[in-house]
Amino acid sequence: MNFPPAVTDSAIMVDSVSHTVTVPVWQLSMINGSTVTDQLSGVIYTVQNGVVTVTVDGHYGAILAQ
Repeated sequence: MNFPPAVTDSAIMVDSVSHTVTVPVWQLSMINGSTVTDQLSGVIYTVQNGVVTVTVDGHYGAILAQ
């Protein structure tokens, strides 16, 4: 299924260590204080300073949806 960029963004890690991923959601017109939910874990993240910062475990991923 293909979603437009304003609806989802994703991160997939292909090694065994955790990584911090910063997604510049201001480019998608998301404002500070709005939220996105990781569709894999259910964790809700808040947009701060135009970005969402997610820690993704190794060999795992995140799918963020507004």
